[in-house]
This record gives sequence, C-alpha cells and structure tokens, in this order.
Amino acid sequence: MAQHQTPRQAESLLKEVGEEFIYMSTFQYQDSKRHVLLLLGSENLYVISDEENIEELYELPTPISYLHIDCAEEDPRNLSNLSINLSGKPAIRILGEELDVSEAVVVINALIKDIWQRACETSFIEGREIYQFHAVVRKINRRNKIQGRVIVVSNQWFYNLDPIDRDEIEDFKWSLPIGSLLRVAAGPDDEKTDSYPA
Repeated sequence: MAQHQTPRQAESLLKEVGEEFIYMSTFQYQDSKRHVLLLLGSENLYVISDEENIEELYELPTPISYLHIDCAEEDPRNLSNLSINLSGKPAIRILGEELDVSEAVVVINALIKDIWQRACETSFIEGREIYQFHAVVRKINRRNKIQGRVIVVSNQWFYNLDPIDRDEIEDFKWSLPIGSLLRVAAGPDDEKTDSYPA
C-alpha cells in the first residue's frame, strides 16, 4: 500500500477548493478488501474509495473538517491498524504499512491541533492567551444524562463547549480560570455497561 507518487491531480483538486496539499496515501478498510485513498488538505480530510481513481477525479468527495475529527491513532497491539475517530460518527478503521500508519497519525493529529488552535484563537481565545489542547468528552449531568462536550484548555482558561456541528466554533458555554481548578477527574467510559468512572 505504497503512497501515490504523483499527487499532481490531488494538488490541482485541492487548489480548486482553496486548500494546500499535505499528505496522501493508500490504505485498506479493516473490514473488507476495498482500498481507500486518504488525501489530507490543509483544512479537510478526503476519503477516496478504490472505485475512484485520483487521476480521473474531477471533484473531491465530501470533505471531513479536522474540527470533526477527535484524533487518529494506531492500535498498539497491531501498528498497521489506523483508526480515525470522528465526532459523533463511527470511526474510519483502515490498515496500512506500519510506517504509513505512523506518518498518517502524526500528520492528522498535527492538522487537528492546528485547525483547533486557529478556530479557538479567532473565536474566543483573546489577547496573550494561547490555545494548548482540546478533548472531546462525554459528561454526565445532574439528571444522570450523558452529554457530549468539548473542553478547550488555554494557558489561562479552561473552556466548556457544545459539540461542534458545523465547520466553525461559535462560542463556549462557560469558562474557568486555570488557577481556580483544584482537581480534574476523568476516566475511560464503558459503553457496554453504561458505567462512566470519574
């Protein structure tokens, strides 16, 4: 599953939609023999199925904004497995050469961080404040209902946002100064038992 050596058509298609070419590689879906081409632009991820030859495409498929991708990760038990975790949707699970998977994980996660930093610093993080990281989480409210949230941490504030449903961040629900936090507890969730330990 070698990387395509001629990304000229991909570069041209991305340029038409105002994006720069970042990365492109071929993988295989974990649950089938079908191949898929991951095309990473400067703003969006494009998943091109094996039925579509990149050299013959006239337009790109529907983009997946990096704001809608939680993270990319390789399976520590099998480094040729790549999962691209999408906010509120099933993950894209693909196979590839270990080096291709490692490269894709690093590049996708860097693009996610860059896009989130730019979006946060142009919408609600102001002045000398600097974005540090974000995480998509699920919280349990007072009525024991599970709610999706995004937490954003800057060098000065901790922000709570509703899940992002468009390609821009509008505003946060509430924020706290970092210095006022005494403790933060989190833990893995277990969807099978509906148990969410702190």
